[in-house]
Amino acid sequence: MPDLWVDRQGLQAALSLDRLIQPAGRTWDSLTQEIAGYKSNYGAAYRLHHVKLHQDLPAYQRGLEAARRKIEVLDLVNSIPELTNPEGLGLAESLAELEDGPAPCPVDGEGLRLEENPYCATCEITLEQILPLDALDRIDSALDSALAIKCKGLSDLLVGKIMQDTDDPDLDDLIRMVQTSDLKSLCNTMNQDMVDFIRQLLA
Repeated sequence: MPDLWVDRQGLQAALSLDRLIQPAGRTWDSLTQEIAGYKSNYGAAYRLHHVKLHQDLPAYQRGLEAARRKIEVLDLVNSIPELTNPEGLGLAESLAELEDGPAPCPVDGEGLRLEENPYCATCEITLEQILPLDALDRIDSALDSALAIKCKGLSDLLVGKIMQDTDDPDLDDLIRMVQTSDLKSLCNTMNQDMVDFIRQLLA
């Protein structure tokens, strides 16, 4: 794919008033051909970009929502005072910087009409607009690591509680919870009621 930025800079320079007065070997016909070639290259690049972005958009938005849920769970687990050393600090701020992306667009690549506008009239994405897939992957991986550490700490605390207080009636509820869900899944479905229960149990 041609370097559109370089081509654009060259055309802008060629179309400046000084160059039009002193064309330096360029004829108007050659300029017209260069402009037509640039438009054609831009159209091809934009169509590919439009198709690829909207193909990736559903998975990106699902991943973003899943990461936001993990942030909520991590905040809840970090709020348990017996689990010292909070994990994943700063990840919420990094995730908040990621935008949702454009709305889904019903126009396919062949349906784009770029003769008058340099972008899709429906979704209005630009050629420079991208989905931050790599950033989301890095944040999601860091979230998984932080949750794994916290779940391991929670597991150690709960096992210790079970070994120390075998007559505690609340342990029956805890054992039923663990029997119906492994601890990793329990962390993934954590809510405030669960946190309150665990804090009461550990007190």
